[in-house]
Amino acid sequence: STLGAAGLAGCSFLAAAEAPPPNVPTAQQKDGGWTRTDQSSDTVFDRSYGPVSVEAVSSTVQYVDEQLQERVASRTLDQVQTALSVFFATRVDFSPNLDNLPAGAGREELLSEVRTNARDSFEQQMEAQGLTDIEQSGEGTID
Repeated sequence: STLGAAGLAGCSFLAAAEAPPPNVPTAQQKDGGWTRTDQSSDTVFDRSYGPVSVEAVSSTVQYVDEQLQERVASRTLDQVQTALSVFFATRVDFSPNLDNLPAGAGREELLSEVRTNARDSFEQQMEAQGLTDIEQSGEGTID
């Protein structure tokens, strides 16, 4: 089985044409042996409401604790050579800025649907890495 840590980080209201990757504490990542192994983008919401089209684009980064992986591999005579600890962070950007919707029309409904779609996409990425029994333990942002 695969052990891992994961996080869904960041929702912003910037233009979504190209969502930049989420900010993660890179100094702690590097000091802890973590290496970025993947970055991907995905449109998690695209819908028109009358004259307004709303799009949400996610950008996800994945890190693997390579130092742990190397230690375990050497101690098991290379019998275990898999990512044992994985960290994910995702940022979601909206276009247009949701703060600019007329009278905030539908804002909460949009955010709810985008959260659901982003989490589904995020869980699929984790499952593709062999992580199972995925559950949410909290929410927050990394600034």
